[in-house]
Amino acid sequence: MNIENYHLRNFADKYLQEVEEVCDTIYNLDLLPALEMIRGAERVWLAGNGGSATLASHMATDLQLAGIKALSLTDVAAITTYANDFSYAESLSKQVRLLCGEKDLLILISGSGNSTNIYQAILASQFNACPVMAILGLSGGYIGDTGLGAKDLILHLPTNGMGPAQDGHQILLHILCYYLIEQLKERK
Repeated sequence: MNIENYHLRNFADKYLQEVEEVCDTIYNLDLLPALEMIRGAERVWLAGNGGSATLASHMATDLQLAGIKALSLTDVAAITTYANDFSYAESLSKQVRLLCGEKDLLILISGSGNSTNIYQAILASQFNACPVMAILGLSGGYIGDTGLGAKDLILHLPTNGMGPAQDGHQILLHILCYYLIEQLKERK
């Protein structure tokens, strides 16, 4: 085994150990409130930044496969228009104020919990009394520290790295989505 392969194996072992710890956290979470929020929503809106934005788009499609009305707010044209015409900090909040209502659910995904536009989207959701499910990684950031309203939910997967945080978020959301997809198949 050459030296680079040795270092790569050590890195992989460490990385996968952290992903395993994230999976343990998911296993110990009470996911029923999250499931009930999704089921009870008239529409589910999802958003995030970077990898979390692509995850929001992916999960919106998976929720549609489960018979849930879901859309991602991370459309490139919408984000860049709002960022250009207002500011990046308002790129989601402007959409939330316009689209999200009290019977809807806003799922926000943030690896760090420190994204200003995600925090602004939370504040905008309060304007329309739209419940929020925040899925956070790392330390939870100021979104985790600030907390949310009484009808909102934080699912925090503490990690030391962004990669394992994003992996955990995808696993968590896949558990919820594929559970709902299986339920839909059983009803048919």
